[in-house]
Amino acid sequence: MSCTFRRLIYKYRQLKCSNGTLLNSMQIGFLTGLGDVLAQKYLEEQCEIDWLRTAKATAFGAFFVGPATSWWFRFAERKFACKPCKECSKFTMALKQILATELIFVPIVNAAGLTVMSTIDGKCYGGIVQTVNEKWGDIVVANWTYWPLIHFIKYMVLIPRHQLLIFKLAYVPWAAYLSWKYHLDECEACCEECEDDDE
Repeated sequence: MSCTFRRLIYKYRQLKCSNGTLLNSMQIGFLTGLGDVLAQKYLEEQCEIDWLRTAKATAFGAFFVGPATSWWFRFAERKFACKPCKECSKFTMALKQILATELIFVPIVNAAGLTVMSTIDGKCYGGIVQTVNEKWGDIVVANWTYWPLIHFIKYMVLIPRHQLLIFKLAYVPWAAYLSWKYHLDECEACCEECEDDDE
């Protein structure tokens, strides 16, 4: 292994120990931007990537999703988890954390996330309320169909040091879905314009 590569690994581990939230936020920001690019390219089938939109998605991931998820998972670990014992099995512990995440965190963070994204896009108060009212329910239901199984595998199968990895791998398609869902109105308007141009 080269000396430079070893130094990079050392610096990464140092940052992880000294400021894990910052590192997690940077990674989630990158993955949110990647999800947005995938959404534009494969879900919306746009010819050109809107890099400003991707930059906004990256900032949203780094400054909102990353810190929020870091805080929540630390909080849930302290409040809803217990050491496996006779009264509390590993299954019960996982179930508590999954239910707390899905019933408490998910509705709040998705409403807040739609509000933050709408604010970043410069929507007025009425536009923000309309976006939240139109998209929040669908996103929460989609979340309830996607994440519980991933969390169950994360808590039941994986050792703690690999749990964050599966979350981040599963987050990329989720970020693509969120980006597509949030920009769905723009996609439909763009498709109508393209059909008008073809005629």
